[in-house]
Amino acid sequence: MKNAQATIEYLILLSVILMLALVSVNLTFQFFDLGQDTQIKSSKEYYANQKTVAIIDGGINRDGNLELALKNNLDYRIKIDMNHSIMLDDTYLELDQNYFIPEYSTVIVRGVVPNFDQTNNFSKKITITYFIDGTDLNAITIGKKELILKVQ
Repeated sequence: MKNAQATIEYLILLSVILMLALVSVNLTFQFFDLGQDTQIKSSKEYYANQKTVAIIDGGINRDGNLELALKNNLDYRIKIDMNHSIMLDDTYLELDQNYFIPEYSTVIVRGVVPNFDQTNNFSKKITITYFIDGTDLNAITIGKKELILKVQ
């Protein structure tokens, strides 16, 4: 009887240790997720406060379809050209059309990221080139941080 009781006590102690280990691992992974969420939030706030053209929201799916809510903070209309307006690192985003953004307005820009690799977070330096009334060309790099979005 004593051997059976010792075995049961040993199994109970082992299960308690195993439960503590699982809780510890779970808390560790939640901590890392919070760190990634903080980076994404910081990136969104940074780009939403740009003075010329701001990115007030964005999202990307696993197929590389990207949506950016661009706000024109200038006092004139700008054009985002579908072929060569938004560069991510050193690759142009393939937009679905030309976009005209009136002064102080917001437009959702849609495009496909070429050669997209399916990661948890999308992180790229972004350069936006825009036209003023279809004539002048202004290349601006909005911000110095990378744009970070969670892949959904």
